[in-house]
Amino acid sequence: HRRLWELAHQRGYADLVESWAATRGIDPAWVYAIIREESGFNPDIESWANAIGLMQIIMPTAKGLAKGTRITPTPARLREPAVAIELGTKYLKALLERHPVLPLASAGYNAGGGAVSKWRKQRGRLPLDEFVETIPYKEARGYAKRVTRSVARYRLLHGDGEMLALPMGPPGRP
Repeated sequence: HRRLWELAHQRGYADLVESWAATRGIDPAWVYAIIREESGFNPDIESWANAIGLMQIIMPTAKGLAKGTRITPTPARLREPAVAIELGTKYLKALLERHPVLPLASAGYNAGGGAVSKWRKQRGRLPLDEFVETIPYKEARGYAKRVTRSVARYRLLHGDGEMLALPMGPPGRP
């Protein structure tokens, strides 16, 4: 059934994902998992919240992320895979620096880094698995778990075969 799992965990835009993940120093499996969750690899999708493109970036976030780049963000530009992946990986890198545990950085992509900072202040002493289960936003809690599962599957299917050796951040508490 491996082929079915590979079909369910495609690696669209591989050149862009691999290049930007390397540039940012983040795991490409995480980028694929975020794109899979956000847009299903459809660059033309737009959400009810006006999030646009492969990585579902909203315009205010895009404007901040575009600083220091040659990108002038517009809705049309966010539908371009090259732009979406460049800006999206920039955001992922910033979240991982702020919340150096993959499930929390992923929750930040969904709910915002500020929300995760608040939760860490409130419950930061909990073990990671318990912490994730106490994320108060049901959507962000499920998102963090789905993305983490997808990363493990991408690593198993397309990486070095090691599903558990994920870049989860430092051991210990969130």
